[in-house]
Amino acid sequence: MQNKGAIRLFAIIFALICVYQLSFTIVTRNVERRAVIYATSLAVQAEAHDLAAGDPVRERFLFDSLSAVRFQYYLDSVANETVFNIGIRRYSFREAKEREINLGLDLRGGMNVMMEVSTMDVVRALAGHSTDPLFTTVMERAIEKNKVTPNTDFVTMFAQAWNETDPNAKMAAIFSWEMKSINANSTNDEVIRAIREETRGAFDRTFQILRQRIDKFGVAQPNIQKLTRTERILIELPGVKEPERVRRLLQGTAQLEFWETFMFSEIAQNLIDANEFLASLSARDSEIDDLIGIEIKETPEKSEGDDFAGLLGEESGMMDDQNLTSEEWRRRNPLFTVLIPELGNEYERGKSPVAGYALAKDIPAVNALLEKAASRLPRNVRFVWSAQPIAPKTDLYSLIALKINTRDGRAPLTGEVITDARQDFSQNGGVEVTMAMNSEGAKIWKNLTGANIGRSIAVVLDDYAYSWPNVNQEISGGRSQITGGFSVEEGKDLANILKAGKLPAPARIVQEAVVGPSLGAQAIRSGFISFIVAFIIVLMYMLFFYNKAGIVANVALITNVFFLFGVLASLGAVLTLPGIAGIVLTLAMAIDANVIIYERIKEELRSGKGVRLAIADGYKASYSAILDSNITTMLTAIVLYTFGTGPIQGFATILIIGICTSLFTAIFITRLVITWMLDRNMEVTFDNGIVRNFLQNTNFDILGLRKYSYYIAGALLIASLVSLSTRGLNLGIDFQGGRTYVVRFDQNVNTQEVRDALTAEFGEAPEVKTFGPSNQIKITTKFMVNEVGMDVEEIVSSKVFQGVKGFFKEPISLEDFRAEYPGKMLGQMSSEMVGPTMATDIMRAAIIAIIIALLVNFMYIAIRFRKWQFGLGATAALLYNAVIALGVFSMFYSIMPFSMEIDQAFIAAILTVIGYALNDTIIIFDRIRENIGLYPKQPLKQQMNNAFNSTLSRTFNTSMSTILVLMMIFIFGGEVIRGFTFALMFGVVIGTLSTWFISSPIAYDTIERLTRKKK
Repeated sequence: MQNKGAIRLFAIIFALICVYQLSFTIVTRNVERRAVIYATSLAVQAEAHDLAAGDPVRERFLFDSLSAVRFQYYLDSVANETVFNIGIRRYSFREAKEREINLGLDLRGGMNVMMEVSTMDVVRALAGHSTDPLFTTVMERAIEKNKVTPNTDFVTMFAQAWNETDPNAKMAAIFSWEMKSINANSTNDEVIRAIREETRGAFDRTFQILRQRIDKFGVAQPNIQKLTRTERILIELPGVKEPERVRRLLQGTAQLEFWETFMFSEIAQNLIDANEFLASLSARDSEIDDLIGIEIKETPEKSEGDDFAGLLGEESGMMDDQNLTSEEWRRRNPLFTVLIPELGNEYERGKSPVAGYALAKDIPAVNALLEKAASRLPRNVRFVWSAQPIAPKTDLYSLIALKINTRDGRAPLTGEVITDARQDFSQNGGVEVTMAMNSEGAKIWKNLTGANIGRSIAVVLDDYAYSWPNVNQEISGGRSQITGGFSVEEGKDLANILKAGKLPAPARIVQEAVVGPSLGAQAIRSGFISFIVAFIIVLMYMLFFYNKAGIVANVALITNVFFLFGVLASLGAVLTLPGIAGIVLTLAMAIDANVIIYERIKEELRSGKGVRLAIADGYKASYSAILDSNITTMLTAIVLYTFGTGPIQGFATILIIGICTSLFTAIFITRLVITWMLDRNMEVTFDNGIVRNFLQNTNFDILGLRKYSYYIAGALLIASLVSLSTRGLNLGIDFQGGRTYVVRFDQNVNTQEVRDALTAEFGEAPEVKTFGPSNQIKITTKFMVNEVGMDVEEIVSSKVFQGVKGFFKEPISLEDFRAEYPGKMLGQMSSEMVGPTMATDIMRAAIIAIIIALLVNFMYIAIRFRKWQFGLGATAALLYNAVIALGVFSMFYSIMPFSMEIDQAFIAAILTVIGYALNDTIIIFDRIRENIGLYPKQPLKQQMNNAFNSTLSRTFNTSMSTILVLMMIFIFGGEVIRGFTFALMFGVVIGTLSTWFISSPIAYDTIERLTRKKK
């Protein structure tokens, strides 16, 4: 072996670098182990026991909560202390933590958010919110174009729409008022360039403001990335326990406004008119029945001192008949079925700007009804909801009536005048946010308060009213407060949002995943067990089939895992659950290279060569097959990384790294060890008496069976296509949008009963499936998936809770259902949301990825084997594999006891199978190429059949070892990746068979047909 010294030196240096990089993970784990001991001491147990007052469930909850607090306190106390000293450098715990192997959110719990920046709102703002008919038409066309091609930036769509509508019209006439970089004489191209520059700047400023908010939020190791091509921002927040707080923090644009308001007495009659108008519409508008039929309400009971008729007007007839049935009352009073009118006490009655109250789940219905009855309401009224419920632990929100007194319909005073904001406490001890204004703002505030003495001014942030204090006197000096009954954390968040500044462009969440810490810990446990079991199976398999050479392969395998984790640590890559599957798959691919080499060495030994010469020739003859097979898998992994997101990118990253480390260890490390053994006259054996003649001297006529294989393959293909056209696929939310919730109960539940209960809440049937054990389900719904707002997620989550709460043996509150804490055993364990636009992008990226993977591999094989027929055969087999896999998932998704959703993980599996299935094809094609060179006068059919038979043992060993490894992941890897692993397992089987019975026969028939034509 040449260059042994250089290879040995490189291996040693590489190993030392890996030891250095992995040492940070070991150090931080030791510190965290000490933190666990501190957090779970007997003193904590005693404190939880005393506070629980004999309630074992509460005691467990308190112990977990106190432990989490003490654990974080310990880590914070040692954050800046030296925990790792290598002599030339000392590292604090914080620095070591930044260099450890990062776990994905699916393994440690947390929140993953994809935010989309609204460029169209920036364009509207640059146009000064113009109402020009031309501008309005162009915007509508651009929005429609953007729906068709969402990956094209909105400014380009706007320019195209303008040219299609009126290319001679000057954009400067609309934009020059707000944009100082252009003038009235600027050309349309100049305006578009200026708009593009402004929108890019707005995107960058939005990113920076979001980063400031996250930094002040106090999350350890947050990750925020700009995805410039799609105008999206990826945010990962590990260990987050308050998803609702994060949503408000991220989606709040900090659009602070101060509004004049209506008194309730001024709009009471309008609400009565609106109610009567809606009642008259209900006979011909079925949507009204749907809106008010969310939940049957009984006629409101009158309490002493409350006179509905006196308050709302005797002529309303609202309470004329106390004997109306619930259904009749709702039909007569559709608005007041979901909106409880403001009553107040005798002194305040009619003076408050509160128009009424509604439950969170009824807010969409109230909004829709008010929109339908807009003609019966004042033209200058605008309704907003309160940011907080009327009292803690209630679900009732206030509807505030704002008065529009400006020509452009905007607030008279906005947050642009705010110079400082901080969380403070009021005189009665409540939390408030104190604000200071600049001189211009102070002047407007003085005039505004002076004109509204005795009335309320509403403080509105991002279309939610935080407070509506009554003005007692004119306020000068530019000082103001926001109150709203929020907690200290919420007050700090609000102050941070105001100080960080208003988002230049609104950003909304288009994809979200929340994994609870308990589910993350369970995923770590499942992934670790599957990895260990699969690793042991592979070691035993190699030892059994290849004797002492198997020991060498196992040494290389252990080295490969060590190098792989070292590279992961040095690159700062994230390890996810699919990533663990990628590591295990890497083990199988490393074995594949060893099997190719060892089987070739055995052939050389059987031909009568000595051990040293057989080893040298075996390695030399294996290089081309190993490189070709790994390069095709590498190309597929690169495609997967380019078009995948989140955990799928993590899977692709590990696959790419694993291919590189596997090649190095399989080719060089094994050769170094074997050479070292031979130099010391140690015996190196490559088989044993049991497997020595296994699958040797076979003479199968594979090509002779090709007609039968075509018939069988055609029948399977037709069955798959029929199933796909009739049953379709069980598309996950990745491809159709929606929300999923994983809910765990304290007893086994019937999925049909849960589905019926949730259907009553949603008004549409969600999908409910058992997810793992019988007391855990996965709920998928499209309810309100198109709605935008900070409270949408809370509304949907509340409906999920209302639907499932009756299936718990012990009562559970909404707070406990949603709460996130280590050791949580019940309630909402995780959630995920994918918006429609994101789903469309994911679907498009998946299709493009599969097409590119097929084309790239076709081109590579055609070039490497100098015959396009080989590329055609391989590509046809790969396409066949993909269709059959889709067909199987279509046929069995309602039969199998595990999830068979078509999601990003499935596409990753298909792409991986495309790369991996090529291994078999390339090994056989490589041997065919060799046979053609060695025996040019043999018939092609004989050359190809000889290639099949000579590589049969290799095919069996690699396929069997891979299937065994994947089976271990399937059994022990947990419910989350079971469908993903099944797709990989099935793909390996069908890929191996398609190599024999599809790719090679197609290549043979096309070559023979071309030869006959030439003759």
